[in-house]
Amino acid sequence: MTAASSRVPATLVSGMLQINMGIGAISISYDPKTQHVQFRRDENVRVEAK
Repeated sequence: MTAASSRVPATLVSGMLQINMGIGAISISYDPKTQHVQFRRDENVRVEAK
């Protein structure tokens, strides 16, 4: 589990990693099947619930 320990601590909710910062909301969408990580920064600090 060396790959898991090197990752940034975040909250995993339904396959979606979300890190909330004071500068803005950074959404990290992670797909466990394809192991594809997508970073998206929201300037408006808007949190979307799917």
